[in-house]
Amino acid sequence: MVINKKNTSHRKPFFSLSIVFSLVLMMSLSTVSFANDIDLDDDGVADVYEAEFGCDDTLADTDGDGLDDGVELAYALDCDYADTDEDGISDFVEGIEDTDEDGIINALDEDSDGDGIFDFYEGLEDSNGNGVPDYIDTEAVSLSESADIVEEEEVVDENGFYISGPGNGCALMSQGSKVEGQRSLSFLIIFLISFLIVFRIVIPAKAGMQS
Repeated sequence: MVINKKNTSHRKPFFSLSIVFSLVLMMSLSTVSFANDIDLDDDGVADVYEAEFGCDDTLADTDGDGLDDGVELAYALDCDYADTDEDGISDFVEGIEDTDEDGIINALDEDSDGDGIFDFYEGLEDSNGNGVPDYIDTEAVSLSESADIVEEEEVVDENGFYISGPGNGCALMSQGSKVEGQRSLSFLIIFLISFLIVFRIVIPAKAGMQS
């Protein structure tokens, strides 16, 4: 009895090409994965992502504030600017602590100690000499004292218009606009009264004298 075997020789080229394609694909994927893991400056951020966040892939600390780029990005800080919240105190000095426990780290918190006074005004000074900078010391300056300071720094012109200072400029400008509006209304009333006097009294009186 003769058994006819199927001829499968025509499948060999296709099978070989499949193997080659699979190997090439695996190598490509591994290469991409390896490229995504490259971090030449060892700052915790892969080089392929550094430019996207404004970081320098050749510097571990792009803005030179003392915090590596990886740490800054992990806490939503600007890796290319040393003072993210622009309060005059660097991110490194303020750090990732949360002094007032409001859920915002000091480097992003405009009022780190939650005393109602912005860090920009308190700064690094130690006004009460207790060894703690004012910006994280709730005992440094009371809120009422701060209000007095702010009030003294406000500058307003003779009409109540806001010129400079950290106070509520919008409110002062509104007050000045109100004063100016009242002045304009007064001029209008005076003009109308003068107009009535001239046309109701002066002109008829002259006409009567002439007749």
